[in-house]
Amino acid sequence: MRKALKMSLLLGTILVLLAITACGVDGDYKSNKAPEIRITSWEGAVTESAADTLESLVFQQRVYWNATDEDGTIAGIAYRILDENGTPIATPGNSVIDEIGELEPVVYEGNQLVGWVVHYKPGADENIPLTSNQAKKTVWSQNQYTVVNFPANEDGEPAVKISSIEVIAIDNRGSVSNIARRSFKTESSVPNCILSTSRGNPDGKEVGTGLFITFSMSTIPGDPLAVPGADYYEYKLGKYIYDADADSLDIPELVEETSWFTTTDREVILTKNTTPPLTPDFDGTETDSEQLTFTRITAHAYNYAGVKSNESIIEFAVKEGFHPKTVIYPQKTYALGDNHYKDYVVNEDLENYPYLFKDGPIPVIYATSFFTDSEGRKTVVNSPNLKVFSRWGYYGQYGTPPTSSTGAIVFSDSPYDTEVGRVLNEADNKDYYSEIIAYDIRFDDAPFDFFALSQNPDNLVTHVEEDGTMTEWLRVPKTSVWSISRGLEIGNLAPGYHKLEVSAVDLQFEYDPTPAVFEFYIADPVPQAEKDGIMVLEASTFPSWSSTQVYADSVYREVLADYPNVDFFKRSEINAITGLQNAACNLAYSDVQKYKTVIYREEAAGTTYFGSDYDVLKLYLNNGGNVILSSAGNLKSMNDEMVNKNRNMFRNYFGIDFRLNAVVTVPANKWFFDKFMPTTNIASLSNLPEMNLYLEEQHNALIFARRGLSDLSYFAGNYATPDDNLTQIIYRSDIKEVGDDAYSPATIEEYNQFNDLPLAVGKITNQNRCFVFGFPLSYMNKSELTLLFEQLLNE
Repeated sequence: MRKALKMSLLLGTILVLLAITACGVDGDYKSNKAPEIRITSWEGAVTESAADTLESLVFQQRVYWNATDEDGTIAGIAYRILDENGTPIATPGNSVIDEIGELEPVVYEGNQLVGWVVHYKPGADENIPLTSNQAKKTVWSQNQYTVVNFPANEDGEPAVKISSIEVIAIDNRGSVSNIARRSFKTESSVPNCILSTSRGNPDGKEVGTGLFITFSMSTIPGDPLAVPGADYYEYKLGKYIYDADADSLDIPELVEETSWFTTTDREVILTKNTTPPLTPDFDGTETDSEQLTFTRITAHAYNYAGVKSNESIIEFAVKEGFHPKTVIYPQKTYALGDNHYKDYVVNEDLENYPYLFKDGPIPVIYATSFFTDSEGRKTVVNSPNLKVFSRWGYYGQYGTPPTSSTGAIVFSDSPYDTEVGRVLNEADNKDYYSEIIAYDIRFDDAPFDFFALSQNPDNLVTHVEEDGTMTEWLRVPKTSVWSISRGLEIGNLAPGYHKLEVSAVDLQFEYDPTPAVFEFYIADPVPQAEKDGIMVLEASTFPSWSSTQVYADSVYREVLADYPNVDFFKRSEINAITGLQNAACNLAYSDVQKYKTVIYREEAAGTTYFGSDYDVLKLYLNNGGNVILSSAGNLKSMNDEMVNKNRNMFRNYFGIDFRLNAVVTVPANKWFFDKFMPTTNIASLSNLPEMNLYLEEQHNALIFARRGLSDLSYFAGNYATPDDNLTQIIYRSDIKEVGDDAYSPATIEEYNQFNDLPLAVGKITNQNRCFVFGFPLSYMNKSELTLLFEQLLNE
């Protein structure tokens, strides 16, 4: 009994305590104080009624609020915009409203209020439109302010309006606050609509059947009622009778006109297949076809207050038959591999070439252009790591912008010029205001096989040639994430012929019927052990009146007559095949690599082109070739070019020190040199012959008269690369004695200055046999020259 009483008292005490602790501040467990909200700031003054006479404001207003809850937290804010009659309205930027309160009913003082602006719920997929039933949406947000574009128009015309915003808050227990309200008297100025295309204004011009029509809106600078940006645009197309003889005041006759189309986009595509379509104004596609009509596009812009701009008009003639011209840029077409590279960079070169790091004396190699071989082919020599690079575009893509308001763009094929982006018709270079949207690509007579695109048949298109032949191509959109839309990097290519074809595609879906083509040949490398024969290259360009070149050529042919597989080349003859200028590389490594020895003759005075052939000769030497360089006074120019351009062939293969004064030119009119004496410690060259000047009037009348040579180069006393014991002097000068003839040294001092000068050096390694002569071998006694070649050519 006593135990039961104690239990009852305990339970009663607990119930009392629970009742006390469960009470709110008023002692009622279920009570909840509603939150409060107020509008804290806005831009400009406000008006409370239509009777107020305040100045009107710009229609776009930024409105801030603040909500508090004494006994909880703010769960969300809702707001709505009301017209002057108190009706909820949608406005730009707040364009979706809960018109009938079906989304989340808001009850205030027993009444359900509707028209609240709709937002995405936190974490919702905002790619789904708010108007969709699939969108996750709510009228409640955590926004601290909103930008309101109040209406300021009557049927698109400017009008002063009084509109309101109402804001309400809800707390974490579902209680709704008071309504905070402000009214605004707003006004808008009339904007301007600007109508054009993505490639300029075609007004009064001929265009193709594909255009990006562009819209923009402008306002008067400094206008306090102006707000940038358009809510939407409307446009229509009309066809009018074309009369070439019509007076400018004549009103053209309308043939047909579309209804108005609206868009929120600033760019609209019009083609033959769009709605509305862009149809031709000519009765044919030929140049002499007759124009029957012209096309007019009329457009308006609507600002965020709903005010319509004045109309904007462009007129043009739509014509079929335009198509782009594709360009494969030679400046951006090159290859890189162990057998095709350059080992230097040129500061003036605008291209950023791919490169590879290497071991050994050449730490870095860079991609270089294809060489043109003796058959006129673009060639490279294969290697396991060979890659071919190419980049393309269209004619009109690059050029020089006008320098004045009346100037014109100067178009070019150089990708280093300014990108101006005008698509020009291939037939007449006329701008037809189109865009390039894709490139069609073929490689080795088949659609280019690119793993990410080739598997989709939608990317394969068919071209129909003029003769009816059909070819398949891989179409790559210009906007593709893959770099193949701009160029190729191809590896693992088989030896032989290859062909890259590229055809630009414009907005009309017209492809270039004469695609850009780059053909090249990949040659197999020739190992050093398989090299055979002699290549004799006359690299000089003698004056046309000189008989020296003919005679010099006959000398080499005579002294090398008993050697098998000797081929003779002249720079002038190679130029005729390749179409290249003298300053370009006139050799191809694929031609040169098979020879055991190259005799490089640049024996004429004046300009040297040795530097132009540097890349090929360097590849040749690096892969086990042998070079005999016969020069004259231009040897110093060669060496200076090597040093100034940081090219190391003379240092690495001939052993000449890498400095400008390692080679010196004999002063002009020193006709002392008529004999050259062998002097070498190289065991394999122990029987070098004495070399004497061969004097015949038909050879060179001036040298015959002077009985000596003058245009020579010699090596400074410390010419050799330090610590290079392999480089040896092989010939020194043995000049005329004082008083021998009228062209002998005048004094013993002059004799001592020019006698015993080193005029030829040689360097023999397991890889190469390289010799350089500062005097022309073709001027020497032919029997002695025969003996010299026996020493130099026979290992």
